Amino acid sequence: MDYPYDPDQRGYHLFAQVELLSHLSLALGRYDVNELAGSGRNRASYALVTFDQRSLEGDRWLLLENNTRRVEDDIPDEYVVTDENSDRNRFFTLGGLTGGNIVEYWVTDKPPIFSSEFVTDLASYQDSYVNETYLETRFQPWSTLSVLQKLRVRFNWQQGGKLYNGIHQRARRLDFWTWVSRLQYNFRWGKLSVTPQYKFMLLRLTDQEREANLLAERRSIPILRLEYALLPRTTLRAGVQGLGPLPYRFRDVAARNSFEQRTWFVSVINYSKYFGYELVTIAGVNRDAKEFDTRFRDVRDFDVLSLFVRGVIGFTEFGQPI
Repeated sequence: MDYPYDPDQRGYHLFAQVELLSHLSLALGRYDVNELAGSGRNRASYALVTFDQRSLEGDRWLLLENNTRRVEDDIPDEYVVTDENSDRNRFFTLGGLTGGNIVEYWVTDKPPIFSSEFVTDLASYQDSYVNETYLETRFQPWSTLSVLQKLRVRFNWQQGGKLYNGIHQRARRLDFWTWVSRLQYNFRWGKLSVTPQYKFMLLRLTDQEREANLLAERRSIPILRLEYALLPRTTLRAGVQGLGPLPYRFRDVAARNSFEQRTWFVSVINYSKYFGYELVTIAGVNRDAKEFDTRFRDVRDFDVLSLFVRGVIGFTEFGQPI
């Protein structure tokens, strides 16, 4: 559950905000809570400056936030990530060619559709001064082309010495950078809508004291989407992520985790009424292939071809252009 405040905690959160100018605001706050089933505590005093520029239609052009805070937080914020298994359809996986013969993998014990991973809290803010800046810009050089840029920079000055709970913390500065850049172009040929896209993503966590990258990821994702109106309530859609010699490319500071991936799908989507509800039926075929950069064949590699039929009730906006 995504509650506004974490469970197993008691305290207060006081804040006030004032509009300095038409697009500029300042917020000051104090966060002070204790862990009920443990001895942890979370203390934070912060100042947040926000500049939010929008068009007359309400579309955001520019968002700039700067958050400066003093933090003492040793309450572990642990969580579970649930995702679909990439090889859930291995029963239909084509293994390749061996000696001129097609080799198929027939797996009787099907893996679960979903898998979960428990993520621990590294407790990086037990005694820190933090400054975080977020920048988002969106503009359209012309009506068919849109460009989106997002940048987040966080500097965490961890204070050295013995903490109140007896734990010793090493003095250092952790720099966290994330950047997302997206370009999208739309054009139509009669009933056919064509949308090429490109997305670039960068993530980096650096320990400045040791001059070492704790995390370093880079993703390059070319995308092509096609849509054709077959009937007033029926649409044919196709998409490709990773185009020929330009795959979806992921590079990691740990080379063995770097990979190339190519995905395509074709689907037919129908909108209809079902006892007063909006029913969306999606049927199609999907191909997904991933190959890691390891020298020899990696057990994590897969090449999956799957057929799917899905039904969604009640979400009238599903699949509509955003």
